[in-house]
Amino acid sequence: MKRIITLFTLLITIIFESNASSTSTEISIVPASHPNSCVALQLENLSAGSHTWTFNPAVVNAATGMTVSSVNATTGSEPIVYWTTVGDKQVCYDGTCEWFHSCNCNPLAADDFENAPLVCNTELYCGTTSSAYGADHEGDIEHEGSIENNSWIEFVADASDVVFNISVESGCYIQFAVYQYNTSAGGSSYTLMTDIDWTDIDVGFTGTQTITASGMTPGTSYYLHFDGHGGAECDYEIGFQSGVQVLEVAASATTVCSGDPTTLTVTPNDPGATYTWTDNQGGGPYPNSSSIVVNPTVTTTYTVDVSGGSCSISDSYDVTVNIDPGCAPCANPPTLNLSSTSGSTCVSTPITINGNTFGGSATSVIITENGAGSVSPTSSGSSPFGFTYTPAAGDAGNNVTITVTTNNPLGAPCTEAIQTYTLSVTPETTPTFTQVPAICQGDALS
Repeated sequence: MKRIITLFTLLITIIFESNASSTSTEISIVPASHPNSCVALQLENLSAGSHTWTFNPAVVNAATGMTVSSVNATTGSEPIVYWTTVGDKQVCYDGTCEWFHSCNCNPLAADDFENAPLVCNTELYCGTTSSAYGADHEGDIEHEGSIENNSWIEFVADASDVVFNISVESGCYIQFAVYQYNTSAGGSSYTLMTDIDWTDIDVGFTGTQTITASGMTPGTSYYLHFDGHGGAECDYEIGFQSGVQVLEVAASATTVCSGDPTTLTVTPNDPGATYTWTDNQGGGPYPNSSSIVVNPTVTTTYTVDVSGGSCSISDSYDVTVNIDPGCAPCANPPTLNLSSTSGSTCVSTPITINGNTFGGSATSVIITENGAGSVSPTSSGSSPFGFTYTPAAGDAGNNVTITVTTNNPLGAPCTEAIQTYTLSVTPETTPTFTQVPAICQGDALS
């Protein structure tokens, strides 16, 4: 059994037990150098059967925030836990103590291309060219020399130039490249976007350097590829400075008059993610959506926890909306009221929301959506009004946000009124039928 252990913390004993063979190994982890650091435990080459990590004392699962005393594991699984403490970064197992980098709670680089973790934030990402990693896609990619123990990280470009820092433990050498994965006509290929390393193929790369990878297409996925030079087993870390798509939250207006609306939006929108919004004034509850409308009456900080979806970790993002003390009151503000703010439907069934009203100085509304389907009508000049959303296949299993916005004919200091409707779209269920054999009259059904 191989272990890859990194990102370390509090003095603790972890007992790994194979339920199939009833054997165990104890691993002690000593304090990390800063609060909220993580320990990631990745298991490789496990025998058949159930396996359990047991933590003493109990720890916090970084992905869920829940306190746990044990975690079930399978080959390649990566339970990540953390403690809030200070000290030295070191892990000891089987009588050997080693030093490791600290990479927030981000997942490790993957042993195989298909499971490469997606870069979701600007914190450090860590990896290793340990012998526990095998040669992956060796015959498919353009690569100088041989591949012994490569690993992968995926990112989505946000600009034509991607700038990042890479650091390899001193005296240990790796090879590095950026690839784009292409599929066409049932085949596949890897397009090399950068040189394999920055020195010489006969030497490899070590130390720390800032790299610019050019020629990227925004919105396209690329794969960082690392391999130990000549099979070297090295720890490395990589931090992105610019050009990579990461999760961010922003307000359409960060300063508003008391009670006026502003839209908070997480980008990019990940339909498969869960968005949990809170604020420091005790407001809410808020819809599970990447975009919400708020109407603060005092300066308020909003926090969104994003979990699931394309990213394999949970993370929190803050945005503060300030109240402008110099605002004059609006004599007749636009008003808007939706008859419902949430609902659900099957992917093949349109849904209609009637009984919505606008008033005050508003004379019309516009209606938009962020789903794969369509909303109709897209505007209305009469109140009450209704709208219908027709889902498309791409909406199945996701939430769609429908936004209704009034006009603002009086202008400042009045502002338009905004409300949202969150629609949960469930996939179609395909029934399964079993034919019953014919029986004679009077026979019993079996």
